[in-house]
Amino acid sequence: PAFIAYGVYLGEVVAPLFIIFGIYTRLASTVVIGTCLFVIGLMHMGDFFTVDKNGAWAVESVATYLFASISILFLGSGKYALRPD
Repeated sequence: PAFIAYGVYLGEVVAPLFIIFGIYTRLASTVVIGTCLFVIGLMHMGDFFTVDKNGAWAVESVATYLFASISILFLGSGKYALRPD
């Protein structure tokens, strides 16, 4: 559906830019967390506990973004942000 494309744009482009520049960092990380959970639920639910042909966890890249976003949610924007928490 077309409305999912706007969510993908928000979660994959806009929210990471907000995190990089330090603008509404906690809100942006929440959006990225939602996007990661949606991707895991939609694409990787069948192979969540499997490894790929190289021996890596099948959900490793998405899980990296998920856990990094969770840490940004808890830690905040930092002192060099354009709009500190």
